[in-house]
Amino acid sequence: MSYHTFMKKILSEVYGLSVLEVSSLSRKDAENDNDLYKIITSEGEYFLKEIPGHSKREDTESIYTELCKCKLSKSRMVLPLKSHDGKYLVSIIDKDMMLYRFVEHRVLSEIDIETDRILDVLEDLFNGFSKINIPKHPFKTYNNWFERGVSQLRKKVPGHNFLDLFEDYTNTRFLELDFKVGNAHFDLNPFNIWVDDNNDILLSDFDNAQIAAYAKDIFDACSRFVKVSNEGVELSESNIEMIFKFSKKYISNIEIRDVKYLLTRPKLGNLFDPKSDYSDEELTKKMDDFFEFCSNQ
Repeated sequence: MSYHTFMKKILSEVYGLSVLEVSSLSRKDAENDNDLYKIITSEGEYFLKEIPGHSKREDTESIYTELCKCKLSKSRMVLPLKSHDGKYLVSIIDKDMMLYRFVEHRVLSEIDIETDRILDVLEDLFNGFSKINIPKHPFKTYNNWFERGVSQLRKKVPGHNFLDLFEDYTNTRFLELDFKVGNAHFDLNPFNIWVDDNNDILLSDFDNAQIAAYAKDIFDACSRFVKVSNEGVELSESNIEMIFKFSKKYISNIEIRDVKYLLTRPKLGNLFDPKSDYSDEELTKKMDDFFEFCSNQ
């Protein structure tokens, strides 16, 4: 029996679906390599997502139970379906997986969208999340995630003035910021913000939802507006101003000089990703550009 044939049998038993076809999907976000499958059934199309070990939590079931209570007006949440046993997370061929209805979409990084619309989505999300109960993550925090950027880059390029600049910011100014804390998505990168065929915004991948600094979601989502190209790293003055004014509600002592640093951190993952194919010269050029971007206030 082939792997996909076996998958069809299991999915029929676990979810009660009349499965016609199972096919693998390619990820658009290179930093992740968990398996994705498109499932075609008599009842419609679905996708099956593997939950990687680093995202699995003991309270995953209770988190998604809470998320299903949340009502948003500016976006929709893409949430998993329950199995016959009433579980969101199921084990299929020794992998922890979740099943979702399939939605045709483009990710935020692929489209032009108004900055104020994304900011409205964020405010609505924070308001909606304030009405549900989500626990802290057992080990992930905004601080240790922020620190990881430079430490991972130093494994590729031990010495560079950008690394010194960003590390100094991380160890000094970043620790002074007064972050407002509440229920947050915590992985709201542009690949987890979708736009469907009706131009509606959808939010996906809530595996890391937790009590955390709202800034993590704000600057993950708004990193989409930072343009990184061969010409350098750019962010329009109007976007800097809008993001700064919005962020003041969630970081009481933020200054406009902080915006570039906080937006830069989500962009660093692509540089230290083991699957990125930058040469040493290309990586150095990128860090030269980020140095100029952050230091030019």
